[in-house]
Amino acid sequence: MTAALIIGSTVCDVMIYLDRLPSREGDAHIDHQQWSVGGCAFNVVNILHFLSQPYQFVSPVGSGIYGDFIRRELNQLGISSSISLEGANGCCYCFVESDGERTFLSDHGVEYSFQAEWLKELETDRITFTCVALKSRSQPVLHWSSLFRN
Repeated sequence: MTAALIIGSTVCDVMIYLDRLPSREGDAHIDHQQWSVGGCAFNVVNILHFLSQPYQFVSPVGSGIYGDFIRRELNQLGISSSISLEGANGCCYCFVESDGERTFLSDHGVEYSFQAEWLKELETDRITFTCVALKSRSQPVLHWSSLFRN
């Protein structure tokens, strides 16, 4: 059976709901907050998983409160990531104002660390579609030519 290969990050989305963001040096009270699993690669895998479509998921998960949350939520969904790294997993803070306007702040962690050797164990003969959802911090994004070298 063929499968999709999904490579990218999985983060904790911290959704913070409030009437309006304060101005500089201002103050505001939040209405409520909630955490959910996010990240472009996770969002693709979540849809494939829900539709019972085969996939291989390459997404490192770190430690700390966000990494622990992600690992627990992925387990509950029945989605696995075999790459576990030392170091804090990051998150995305999403401030949602009462009119629906959103403002994002990202705290990138080890979920943006990628190694070409992670791909060596993949069953590449099954892969018919590849989605790479990466943003690079200080490291270059993996080059396509290096993904499936023997």
